Amino acid sequence: MPIDRTTFITRDPIEAASLKFVNGQDQYLAQYLFPFKTVKKSRTKLYQYDTGLDKQIVETRAPTDALAPQVDWAVFGTDITLEEHKARAKINPRDARDADAAVSDFELDGAQAVMQTILIKQEELAITLATTVGNYPSDLTSAIATGVRWNEAGGDPEGDKVTVDNAMILRCGMTANAVAMSGQTWRKLKVSPDFRNRIKYTTAGPVTLDAAKAYFQVEHFFVGDAVRNTALEGSAAVLANGWGSNVIFFYYNPGFGLRDMSFGATYVLNQFWNATYDDPQRRGSAGMVRWVEMGMEYRMAAGFVVSASDTDFAAGYLVRTAVA
Repeated sequence: MPIDRTTFITRDPIEAASLKFVNGQDQYLAQYLFPFKTVKKSRTKLYQYDTGLDKQIVETRAPTDALAPQVDWAVFGTDITLEEHKARAKINPRDARDADAAVSDFELDGAQAVMQTILIKQEELAITLATTVGNYPSDLTSAIATGVRWNEAGGDPEGDKVTVDNAMILRCGMTANAVAMSGQTWRKLKVSPDFRNRIKYTTAGPVTLDAAKAYFQVEHFFVGDAVRNTALEGSAAVLANGWGSNVIFFYYNPGFGLRDMSFGATYVLNQFWNATYDDPQRRGSAGMVRWVEMGMEYRMAAGFVVSASDTDFAAGYLVRTAVA
């Protein structure tokens, strides 16, 4: 009878290597569509100048002895109330003590899990805000029909961008200087023979982001590849990106200041906070249970809006079903 070698040979784990799927920081689109804008308190207000009052046609011809016509401007405020977001991970000291070296840094793994949870929630909020049709006036969103989508023979993405810019000029005075889309949409676009044929006058080689920026006449081209698990807890993981075939053209201005323009912002108080602490009510032979906790207080919202009574986005354009 042959010797069963598994009865006397064990497997020693590789100590200096392990594998892990983590979304990269640059894969999230929320940070570009809604860049951080620091505020000083939880309840705040963003002022905006009225769009039309100072753009009225006024008869300015007047003789020396006549009074000059009066012109006015007006402002309104959009109330912003921040919300607290946080998550924590438990560190069982007995499990940490007995774990193999390659997976024994429970505090690091806990911190990564908590951070990723917070970032995924931000991305989910951004997806909801930026891809909901009702968050745009009707002239700042459109759906591309079957047969004329950007990776189809009848598509006209350059013409659609002209439509975008014409509409945005009338709403915020700016053309789109940035575009955001999912990685899946971008990869469908760049390998499409029809899109490659349209862009061939810009570049003779593979379709690059720089070539696409030149084609769409934008300064910034953001591609999002962060994924999240949409399954209920305990069920098999269902990983998806979430942005679908939506494309957002917008005015990107991460450091907007006074009398400025921006599509959106994440209004945040004090950025991230973090804490690691013992739980004296939970202890065992290896010590007390520890918690790694992180959080931030923020509110994601539109920047420039339509009016005091209409808080729809006014510095961006949502293109739906851009690719087939």
